[in-house]
Amino acid sequence: MALRYIGEPRSIILCVIPANQDLAVSEALKIMREIDPTGSRSIGCLTKIDIMNRGDDARKMLKN
Repeated sequence: MALRYIGEPRSIILCVIPANQDLAVSEALKIMREIDPTGSRSIGCLTKIDIMNRGDDARKMLKN
């Protein structure tokens, strides 16, 4: 169902992912990149930064 909505070229894609999840294997990010490879209509939002795994750096995640 979500693919139907984000597939519309006039839709803005909001991808919300918890910061304690591994972003490299995030299914939501993979789908977002497939639908909007340039990122021109996508917004990423990291939540739960306060419960990130010890030793992780939020700045590295945000720069990628």
